[in-house]
Amino acid sequence: MTPPSFVTDTTIGLYIHIPFCESLCPYCNFFKHRHDPTSDIRSQLVQAIQQELIAYQTRYPDIVIQSIYFGGGTPSTLLPEQWLKLLNQVQSAWPLATTCELTIEMDPLHVTPDWLAALEKQGPMRVSMGAQSSDAAVLKHLGRRHTWPDVVAAVERIRSLSTVSIGLDLMFGMPQLTPDRLAGVLKDYEQLGIDHVSTYGLTVEPGTPFYKTQTTRSNDAMADDYDQIFNALTMAGFDWYERSAFAKPGHASIHNQGYWQFRPYLGVGPSAHSFFQGQRFRNISHFQSYCQSPVRPVPMRSIDYAARFEEWLMVGLRTREGVSVIQAHQWFSVDLNRSPTVYTLTQSGLLSQKQDRLVATYAGRHVLDTVVEQILLEGLSDLNP
Repeated sequence: MTPPSFVTDTTIGLYIHIPFCESLCPYCNFFKHRHDPTSDIRSQLVQAIQQELIAYQTRYPDIVIQSIYFGGGTPSTLLPEQWLKLLNQVQSAWPLATTCELTIEMDPLHVTPDWLAALEKQGPMRVSMGAQSSDAAVLKHLGRRHTWPDVVAAVERIRSLSTVSIGLDLMFGMPQLTPDRLAGVLKDYEQLGIDHVSTYGLTVEPGTPFYKTQTTRSNDAMADDYDQIFNALTMAGFDWYERSAFAKPGHASIHNQGYWQFRPYLGVGPSAHSFFQGQRFRNISHFQSYCQSPVRPVPMRSIDYAARFEEWLMVGLRTREGVSVIQAHQWFSVDLNRSPTVYTLTQSGLLSQKQDRLVATYAGRHVLDTVVEQILLEGLSDLNP
């Protein structure tokens, strides 16, 4: 069996987690920390991340950075000079690939002249904003601080930097977001002339305020919302490249594609996850503990054979390119061409095969959990060549 590239590859993505938020959204279950601009918590975090980057540089001096993604939380709660300090450290620690992509998530209310000047220094890059909607009632329900006019103003300011690609998040599945109101939101997004849209169906997660108060919509209603979004965005010139991601030509996210294509990455910052040398590990999800000891040994776990294949199959079939039958053979000793279940799913219109790639159809992506479950139920031993 050929050693998988996710074990041997040294060209990686780098994720930097900035957990600060001005307010805590009632639906979010990501690790976050309320931002206090009067304290020195930003400096504490920057120093801790710098220590962690130095530790990784010492441990892995030969890696090449394919993408750098500042996520959160809200990375733009940092001062622009603090962001530049971290970015400069990464750029001096490792060589960057010639196509290295830089992304930062920003709050629309943080697009200030100082931040614009910092963004302009970096040349081509991506800015992603968690707009979520243009509907005022939905924004209020989701606990967002900004309004749609705030988003429009932020996009116009960033657009003055001709080398910046602009993306917005779009959330659906809220009870008050009727088809007519969703159509209005989609029209607003289209008219704004942005480059990328990431879509998210509202899920009610344990431990969030919504878990006690929010009712969930039926799967059929969520599917109808997605159909409406898919049709509107594709008609507006966006190409889907993963079930939740739509981009104008040339604006797909290299970093996010790395996750879906099983490419290795390192994560720094509190709660950040990593997938490197075939192992997954994560940092502690506690702000002060992380800042006090950001380079403590991290418990690492290897992914067992069956779980690794299942994850590879699931994330791959969410994408436009699907999964490689040759790769399945080389990495997992699985011959999908011999699978009776794959044949049946193809005949029923849920999968299709294009040259060496197995792709989920539009109908198949709607029931992808079931598609993958059926393939796995066949048993890996039955698929081995």
